[in-house]
Amino acid sequence: MRCLNCHLDNIPDNTEYCTRCGVHLPTLLRDVLSPGTRLDKDTYEIEYALGRGGFGITYRARHIILEQPVAIKEYYPQELVHRDISTGNLTVPQNQADIFQGWLDRFLREGRMLARLNHPSLVRVQDLFTERGTAYLVMELIAGETLRQVLDAQPGKLLPPTRVTEIIEPLVGALEVAHQAGVYHLDLKPDNILLTQAGRVVLIDFGAAKQETGMTGTQSTRAFTEAYAPPETIARKSVGAESDIFELGMMLHEMIAGTLPEPALSRMMGTNWEPSLAEPWQSLVEKALPLENEERPSSVGQWWSDAVSGKSGPSPAPTIPSPPPRVSSPGDVRTLRGYFVLPEMKAQGMVRRLGRRKIVDVIPLNDELVVVCARGGAALFDLSTDETLWEIDCPATCGAVSADGKLLALGSNPDIYL
Repeated sequence: MRCLNCHLDNIPDNTEYCTRCGVHLPTLLRDVLSPGTRLDKDTYEIEYALGRGGFGITYRARHIILEQPVAIKEYYPQELVHRDISTGNLTVPQNQADIFQGWLDRFLREGRMLARLNHPSLVRVQDLFTERGTAYLVMELIAGETLRQVLDAQPGKLLPPTRVTEIIEPLVGALEVAHQAGVYHLDLKPDNILLTQAGRVVLIDFGAAKQETGMTGTQSTRAFTEAYAPPETIARKSVGAESDIFELGMMLHEMIAGTLPEPALSRMMGTNWEPSLAEPWQSLVEKALPLENEERPSSVGQWWSDAVSGKSGPSPAPTIPSPPPRVSSPGDVRTLRGYFVLPEMKAQGMVRRLGRRKIVDVIPLNDELVVVCARGGAALFDLSTDETLWEIDCPATCGAVSADGKLLALGSNPDIYL
């Protein structure tokens, strides 16, 4: 058995509490398929769960006839479904059915996309099937650590330049293959990179990926990791190879310097940030991280080869076209600007603004407007003009907007402000 909280392996099956992190294992594994469960007409047998996220559970299993170990990823959006323990089947509330189906379609697309891609640094898909009210993706079982685990174990959470090159080069090759097939990963981060003892570097989890001829850029089901994402991904605008290059640049800086650059949203809201690295890393990061995707290279292979071959001199300043004039009507939200302080804070003698501080949540409202929640409050931000509209001073660790867009909830344990 494995603890899905701290990933401690080889725990005896009758253990109640994890000996490393202390989590109650029966509760943690309550909705996970039991060891011995058979799938796809007795083709595969579950051994134990390897990990889980908000939308899926990954199992170690074996192909019964071939006696080969495999990894099986089950589509399981834990906030939308309930599992019948006796049958393993999933049930979905009627009011969540459309959302469930949208993510299920995405999961099946992920499997079909990966099956068409062939590169040593891309996980190999072996099967895809549906049953128990959901879908299962069968992949090769890769034993190794994530790049996140490797970085966290290093002094300063950084790697020597030679090791960085050994990791980035195969990733560039894998992304070139994906991009040539019109597939963009869109969630590049150390958690999605596996490193094996044999030296293989593998890019995993294409759950956020987009195909050129697949879904549109404004689909509400697009997923991303805000700390690494470029502006166009956050805003659900058109994405491409430039979007993956941005995330690769963020990750490259983290591997070399031990810290992430300022997130795209922070920079768009006025936070100044410039890289300060040795070459060729400085040029690579500078070329990868412009906020405008038109200013980034369009080929990940060219981006990398130019730098390592010494061609990465300073780029000419790009010509940025003037934005078209905006026409505002009395009902246009952009004409409404202001600043609001929670009355309770005034009553408590507030003498200065809280400031934005660390971004903790991003809530897209449409293609241009997002609500950005930070620990010191929230702001309505226009991605198309880089303007901050309404600002609210109110402690906030998370937020949500009602379906009609009329009510904003800001949460700060144990309080909720509406």
